[in-house]
Amino acid sequence: MPELYDQKVTIIWLHYISLMTSIFIAILSAFNGALSLYMNPLAGLLTIIFHVPLIILAHKRPEWKGMVSAEAAAFAYLLSLTWLVCLIMMVLVAWSSRVQLMGTSLEFGLLGDLAIRSTWARRAEWDDEKNETIQ
Repeated sequence: MPELYDQKVTIIWLHYISLMTSIFIAILSAFNGALSLYMNPLAGLLTIIFHVPLIILAHKRPEWKGMVSAEAAAFAYLLSLTWLVCLIMMVLVAWSSRVQLMGTSLEFGLLGDLAIRSTWARRAEWDDEKNETIQ
């Protein structure tokens, strides 16, 4: 088991990295949130709200043990589950988009074929009627 000091430094760094990542994701998904059903900006905002007070208090009062409190850990678990739900939703939307893309391509081909064959059938019918009136 690593020393307590090493664990605290690692936890602080994880807070910083997670804060920067959540800011990046929140900004990126705010402009194109359809893939995540606009859940990523909300999860990013919640994560930022979680990290900022803990980081500020950790620097103002180093003796305070808020980063390793049970409440902070519980909230981190909840945020982790929130990000998992966001990931699952993005996978489902991406999968659904692929299925829609395949369906759209198939429908284009089917309707194009239908239109061409209908045109050929009408021309054949028209030619038959024309030939019958001539004879």
